[in-house]
Amino acid sequence: MPNHIPPANSFDDNLLQHGLEDSGIGTWDLDLATRKLALSPTTRKLFGLSADESLDYTRFLSLIEPEDRERTKRAIDRAIADVSHFDIQYRILTPHGTPHWVRTRSAVVKQNGTAHMCGIVIDIEEQKQLEAALRIREGHLRSILETIPDAMIVIDGRGIMQFFSKAAVRQFGYTEREAIGRNVSMLMPNPDSARHDGYLARYLETGERHIIGIGRIVSG
Repeated sequence: MPNHIPPANSFDDNLLQHGLEDSGIGTWDLDLATRKLALSPTTRKLFGLSADESLDYTRFLSLIEPEDRERTKRAIDRAIADVSHFDIQYRILTPHGTPHWVRTRSAVVKQNGTAHMCGIVIDIEEQKQLEAALRIREGHLRSILETIPDAMIVIDGRGIMQFFSKAAVRQFGYTEREAIGRNVSMLMPNPDSARHDGYLARYLETGERHIIGIGRIVSG
């Protein structure tokens, strides 16, 4: 009897499931008729549930941080009503009482007369902590720059203004809203205005301090 050779594009569902679990990606399935939830081991671990603990939709909602619960429920209800998908971030209440950020992506799937919402869940707590630390550092930097009596302007690699201090507002007459997002050359008269982008590009390409990187006295 000849051996059966699967198509080249076929997937081993069990292998895929193990790959997701080993990567820290949990999976889940919600039966829309019974509202029963089936969770993978990684998902149960993220939500602080034991291997034999049963779970339905109501119990799932109770595990979500109260401030995020209604927002999450609306996203799920909308996806079910529209037979669509959703992608949402929310905090869950761990057994230790500490909120923990996760991201859930899912879609409604209909097969053999039944409808399910299937998806994945990912731990994003570390990402959220890094974002919070970055916001704190940016706040500290802004506080420092705002206390310096001289005008302080921060630009990106294309010369676009990212920060425009209160002293800069007083000195140049533009509001922060008018300056942020525009090229710093707007603050310069010709010929500096026309040449500044070239000066910046040269410095970024060569690293050679010529005009950019040395400092000079100019008109504004």
